[in-house]
Parts: sequence; structure tokens; C-alpha cells
Amino acid sequence: MPHGPRQLLEHRVAEISTELEALFESAREQARQEQAEQLNQAVRRLRIAPDAGEVCATLADAAARLASGAILFRVAEGTATSDRIDVPLADAPALAAAAESQDPWIAAALPGEVSAPLVELLAHAPDTRVAIFPVVAGDRVGALVYCWGAVQVAALELLAQVASA
Repeated sequence: MPHGPRQLLEHRVAEISTELEALFESAREQARQEQAEQLNQAVRRLRIAPDAGEVCATLADAAARLASGAILFRVAEGTATSDRIDVPLADAPALAAAAESQDPWIAAALPGEVSAPLVELLAHAPDTRVAIFPVVAGDRVGALVYCWGAVQVAALELLAQVASA
């Protein structure tokens, strides 16, 4: 047992430090469990989705929870279409690259990369980066999940791959 004020203070600081470490570890474990449950639920919904519309709705919902901002575009006839905007792929090289390569794409949110109307609609700051995840349907990309801000890239890539299966 500490005897002097200094030893008492050092002992109390050590106790508080130990308690804080336990609280942080508990919070991290709870966050991991919640994320795993969210992913599991989204994968389950994707697997039982009866049609492309439900797959898109599930992806849009999951993306909204896994990024600061997200839009799901359907891709057809050279245009990425959402309920908010239509973007010709010819005007958005980053979207076109994700659609053509069928691989996730990270790009600057600049008019020359994602189109001026999209940058204006979303009020992207000049230093904003976006992540674009293709959803493959057969031999072509049927949808793109477009995300910005704090993006959980690995989780969204996983969901796009599950939706593609």
C-alpha cells in the first residue's frame, strides 16, 4: 500500500490507466462485433435478394452505413444512373475505369475524374477522394457503388463482390 502522497498518486494513476485500457479493449471488441453483424446481415440480405432492385437497395443501405456518403449507380448504355443524377461514363473517367476494369477504383473527386455535375451535386471539396466499387452482373458491370469521406473500403469491396456472385 502506498504511504506518501506521491506514491498514492502514482498508484491511482496506474489503476486508472489499467481501467482505461480495459474500457478501450471492451469498446474495440464491441465495435468489431457490431461491424461483423452488420456485414453478416448485409451478406444474408444480398444472398436472398429476389431481384436486382433488392440487391441495389441492400447495397445502397449498407454503403450508407460504411461510408460518410454513398450513391449507387446502375450502369447501362454508357451511363451511370442513380435516383439523384445521370452521369455519362464518357464524362467521368474514374467511373468508366471502374466499370471497364471491374476492379475497385480510388480517384480524386474532381470534375475531370467523376464529372462536373456530380462534383457540384455532392459539393465535393477539391481534396476529396472517392472509392468506386463495381458490381459485376454476368460479364459486365451492372452497378457502381460510389463512396466518399470516411470509407470502409474492405467492407464495401466485400459486399460488392458478394453482390456480384
